[in-house]
Amino acid sequence: MRMTKSTSTTFLSPSSSDENLAPDNFYLWGYQPHFAVSLRIGAKQLFDRLDERLAPDAFLVAIHSQPNGKAPVVVVEPPHHSVQPSDLANVLSLARESEASIPGTDYAYAEGSKRGELWAETSRKRDFRHRVGTALYQTVAATYTHVGRRVVVSAGRDCGPYFLYTVLSFDQTIRDEYPHLQQGKRESYAITKCLVDAVADQFSRQCWEALPLSFDGAGHVEFPAYEATLRSAAESFMHTPFAACDKFDSFHDGFQIGNEVSSLTYEKAVGRSRLLLCRRGHQNISVSLGFTDPIPLRNYRAVRKILELAGADECLLCDSESVYGLGTVCGTYDPTDEDLFIIEFVGHAKWELKHAGISLMRVEHGVPSLPRTKKRSQQIAETFERLFPESHVYKTSLMRLATAASELSHGAIVIFAEDAEEEAARFGNQATCITPKTLTPELLQQASRIDGAVLAAPDGMCHAIGVILDGAVNPKGTADRGARYNSTVRYVLGHEHPCMGIVVSDDGSIDTVPAYVSRQSRHEIAMQIETLQCIASESPVAQRKLNEQLDWFCSKRFYLSPQQCELLNTIFPDAQTKADGSSAKRVFHAFEPDPEMDDSYLKP
Repeated sequence: MRMTKSTSTTFLSPSSSDENLAPDNFYLWGYQPHFAVSLRIGAKQLFDRLDERLAPDAFLVAIHSQPNGKAPVVVVEPPHHSVQPSDLANVLSLARESEASIPGTDYAYAEGSKRGELWAETSRKRDFRHRVGTALYQTVAATYTHVGRRVVVSAGRDCGPYFLYTVLSFDQTIRDEYPHLQQGKRESYAITKCLVDAVADQFSRQCWEALPLSFDGAGHVEFPAYEATLRSAAESFMHTPFAACDKFDSFHDGFQIGNEVSSLTYEKAVGRSRLLLCRRGHQNISVSLGFTDPIPLRNYRAVRKILELAGADECLLCDSESVYGLGTVCGTYDPTDEDLFIIEFVGHAKWELKHAGISLMRVEHGVPSLPRTKKRSQQIAETFERLFPESHVYKTSLMRLATAASELSHGAIVIFAEDAEEEAARFGNQATCITPKTLTPELLQQASRIDGAVLAAPDGMCHAIGVILDGAVNPKGTADRGARYNSTVRYVLGHEHPCMGIVVSDDGSIDTVPAYVSRQSRHEIAMQIETLQCIASESPVAQRKLNEQLDWFCSKRFYLSPQQCELLNTIFPDAQTKADGSSAKRVFHAFEPDPEMDDSYLKP
C-alpha cells in the first residue's frame, strides 16, 4: 500500500510492504513506525547518559475508544514487541469498570448551550482517556512484574477513534540502587522521588508533545538533545526540596539558582558551602545569625557573597524565597519527614542536592547526573572480588579508595595485578618503584599528581607509581575514549595474570577494566530451568508462563553454559508448538554461549 500524508483525523487501513501478504500492523497515521523508531532511539540515548544498565524500552499503544468489530481494539508499534495486543485486550473494559465504580466529575452547563455541551463532552472524553491510560499502566506493569521493570505511560492523544499512548519502561532494580525519596506528595502537590523518575516523566511528556508533529507529517521526530531533557528533568526534580519549605508560590527556578550561585566567584574564590532548604521554625534548625533584611534567593551575587559567612558546620538558611540567616542542623532529624534538604556547592559550577547526608543529584556545569553512590564502589569491589577471590581483606579498603578516586580533581589510573611486584621491576624506567606500602586514599591522592598509573597487588600493597602502561592494541579499545582508558584496556586485557584497572576521568566518573558485570546465582539458574521443564511438560503449555520464562532467560543470556544453551534451544521451540494460545508467542532466538563467560561470574 502506498503511504500518503495524513492528519490526526485520517484513519489508514492495515498495510504491509506487499499488498498480497497479511498486514504487518494496523497503521493509524503514515509515520507511525517512524515515530516508534525515534521513540526507542531517544529513550536509549537519554537513559544511557544516566546509567546504561537502566536498559530502557519504549513503544506505542493505541486503544480503540469505541470498538465496532471492523478495526483492531489494540494496536502496538512495533508489531513484534514483547507486549502484544492480546496482552492489552482488557484495558478498555478495566477503564469502564473504573468509571462505573468511581464516577468522575459531573460537568454542568446551561441548558441548550451548544458550547457548554461541547465543553462537557470534551472534558468527559479527556477524563475517560486518562482512565484508559491508568488501566494501560496497570496492565503493562503487571506484565512486567516478573522481570522487575518500572513503567511510565504518557498522557493520551486522540488519533481518529483511538487513544494513543507511549509506554516507557526501565530496570527497577538499577533505579533503586540510587538514593531516592519515599514520599510522592507534599500536601496535595505531586513531587518527584529521584532524578531517574524525573527524567522518565520528562521524556514521556516530550513524547506526548511530539505526537502531533508526527501526525502532521514531520516524519522522524527529533526529540530534544539529552542534555536539554536532563536539565528539564532536574528543574522538575528541584521542585521537591523547594516544596519542603511549604511556600508553593516560590519553589520554581531551584535548578537555575544552584547553577548560578555555584558558577559565581567572590574575590576570585570558588564558593564551597551549603544552602539549607526548609520551612522557617523547623524543629531541627538552630539559627546562629539572623538577617533583619532577608536576601532574595534570586539575587545570585548577594547569595554568593553571603556564602563566605558560613563556617565549616554552618549553612545559609533558606525558605525557598529568601536567605534569612545562618544556622546548623540540630537534634535528631527524622529522614522519613523528607522536609530538610541541602544544596552543597562543591566546586566551580558544581553542586549537589542532598537529603539526610545522602546525595540525590550532582550537577556539573549545568548538566545533572546521578550521584556517585556507594553502589558504584560496591560494584568495583565485586569486580575485584571476582578476579581476586582470595583477597577479601582489602575489599573494604578498596571501597573507600574508589570513593576517594571519584572525588579527585583530575584523572587517574589504578592497576591491581597478581604479579604487581614482578611487573614493577619489569617496567624499570617506565615507572617509579617505591618501597611496598598499602594503597590508601591519601597515597592515591599523592601519587595521582604525576602522570602514569598506580600499580598495586591484590593485597593492597602499592609497588610503583607513575607507570607508563604498555600492551598490544585491543579491539575493545575505542577512539571515543581518552588515552587513560585505552592504555588500561591494552594492558589489563592483554595481561596473562588476573588483572584489574580502575580508570578515573577528569569529571570524576569511574570505569573498571574489565567492565563490571554482576554475578549470577548458579542455584537460581538451575531452579529456573526446573520451572521451565515443569511448564513445558504440561498439556497444553501455558503460553503466558512460557513467555515469562523466555523473558527471564533472555535477560540472563550471558551466564548460560553451552550445555544450558543447548537444553533451552530444545525446550522452548518444542513447548511453543504445544502452547494454549493464552498470550501471543514471543519471537524465539536461539541461545548461544558468550565467549567471555567463565565460572568467576557465578556464585552459589
